Amino acid sequence: CEPVLTLPKTVGLEMVEDADSLERCFNSLKTESAVGVDAEWPPGAPGPATVLQLAVRQCVYIVDLPKLAVSCGVKLVEGLGNLLADTSTLKIGYGFAQADLPRLAALQTTFGLPGVGLCRARAVVDLGRAQSQVGGQHKLISGGLNALVRARLGCRLDKSEQCSAWAQRPLSAAQLHYAALDAYVGLLLYDSIAAEPTGLASLEAATTDSNLDTPSNDNTKLCKTDTPAPRIGRTGSAGDTTSFTTFDRLDIRVGNIVAATPVVTANTLLCLTVELPGAPSETG
Repeated sequence: CEPVLTLPKTVGLEMVEDADSLERCFNSLKTESAVGVDAEWPPGAPGPATVLQLAVRQCVYIVDLPKLAVSCGVKLVEGLGNLLADTSTLKIGYGFAQADLPRLAALQTTFGLPGVGLCRARAVVDLGRAQSQVGGQHKLISGGLNALVRARLGCRLDKSEQCSAWAQRPLSAAQLHYAALDAYVGLLLYDSIAAEPTGLASLEAATTDSNLDTPSNDNTKLCKTDTPAPRIGRTGSAGDTTSFTTFDRLDIRVGNIVAATPVVTANTLLCLTVELPGAPSETG
């Protein structure tokens, strides 16, 4: 029987539900060089994420987004915006910029929060992209995050809570464990890829400055970066939208669309999950 990955007993779990715990969370993350990131939201529902998970080696912070948006929304946007924009802290996830970031940005329009802090993220490591570029026996893996966990860690994720009621409160113990592990596993996969002969180069190539354009609160402006995003050890990055000249390659492939979900910040856009032959499913 295939073993199921569990959160190590040495890793703590801390709920972030008020201004004090929010401040402690962001203060502790200031000293971290890497944070595993993931978000949850009610299945099939438009709108913002309801849970944000931020994982470091010793702890996973479970952030109650709706509760904080109501009680201390400005502090939430400011603290989270600073973390997302900090190029000294890697944000490690699987498809985070494409799937999770738009749901975070939707918090501002849904709750009428000022600023554009959740419209951008820098130093984001996409584990799916890194895996597709790494050499060795694990290079060709299809099937998404769970397949990557199976191949690299020799176990599987229990996904039974994936489509549970993420807007309900309180969250169940099973939901908390699922959410924490979904963020923490990013750190484990990062370590596994980094151990490959070409792993560090692959992770660097999969680290981008992702800028999300989304309507502001008054729906008359777009969130854009004011200055060009810094390079991360390369001459250009596909995630850098400040100039067309920064693209260092164009990759055209044919695949099967396996899922299509509406982009919450637009009326006529879909976020597609595409299964490519001999590669992990990619979202874009």
